[in-house]
Amino acid sequence: MGAGGALPTINFRVDYLRPATTAKLTATARVRRSGRTVGVVDIDVEDSEKRLVAIGRGCYGSKLG
Repeated sequence: MGAGGALPTINFRVDYLRPATTAKLTATARVRRSGRTVGVVDIDVEDSEKRLVAIGRGCYGSKLG
């Protein structure tokens, strides 16, 4: 999958694990698969005390042609 252009979202899910009670949040994304037509990314969101507050997964498709 190429970067730099818009990609259609196939699926996006967020699981909220605890309330985010601090003003600063940090999201860390990890590419799980970057194929020819589908890409999958996992995201962890932590508060300023390094507690996991949410996790997400996005699946994106590319246009062929």
